[in-house]
Amino acid sequence: MRIVFDAGFDPMIQRAERLWVAGVEVPIVPKDDLIAMKERAAADPAHRRSKALRDRADVELLRGDAPDPDEGW
Repeated sequence: MRIVFDAGFDPMIQRAERLWVAGVEVPIVPKDDLIAMKERAAADPAHRRSKALRDRADVELLRGDAPDPDEGW
């Protein structure tokens, strides 16, 4: 897990819906914001290449442009 402090994420996090899970408030960002966050992370030159590739693949899955490898097809 990587914790990132990036002011570019602040508006997205502020728009997040708050849910309570096991007594802890968890922000859940909308799908479009999650895609934007993953695109931003993938474009970060400090991001490990393997993580950037995973973020790009996640974006494709979120957009529905690629089959989910766990779907069982």
